[in-house]
Amino acid sequence: MAVEDTQPLISHLIELRKRLLNSIISVLVIFLVLVYFANDIYQWVAAPLIKQLPVGASMIATDVSSPFFTP
Repeated sequence: MAVEDTQPLISHLIELRKRLLNSIISVLVIFLVLVYFANDIYQWVAAPLIKQLPVGASMIATDVSSPFFTP
């Protein structure tokens, strides 16, 4: 690596800031798109559990992840 190829600390920090902002914006956009389909996604994920329930029983969630971790 030649001496001319090195970047000062500030340029590295600027690039890091750009990448972090892009990552945060990407996660936010994906979250906002998926939140619209939250009920559909939950129904799709919970369908195998609901099929295993006895007739007339229902799934009660006392916590967000409790239906998936209760034996």
